[in-house]
Amino acid sequence: MAIVVQEDKPQVNWVAILTTLLIVISMFVGGYYLFFKKPKTIEVILPKELLALEDYYKIKDFNPKPSIDTLTKQFKRHATDVPLAPAGRENPFQPF
Repeated sequence: MAIVVQEDKPQVNWVAILTTLLIVISMFVGGYYLFFKKPKTIEVILPKELLALEDYYKIKDFNPKPSIDTLTKQFKRHATDVPLAPAGRENPFQPF
């Protein structure tokens, strides 16, 4: 009987290799879609109400101050001012 002395070959961890390969491929695919792929745009048809607002964008000499002033005069004051109570001591470093 002969004695054969040889070292065992280290086994390849296929699960780790496939997992790493899957992660690298998913990073490349994700980077492609994130940075290089142009998304399809959705054409939106605006309703008539929003199209009517285009006329208001053309107004350049609009001064809202007179209308705001008339509205603020209509406001009523329903609350009173809260009186300020003394806070803390006069000298906070003085012992009790």
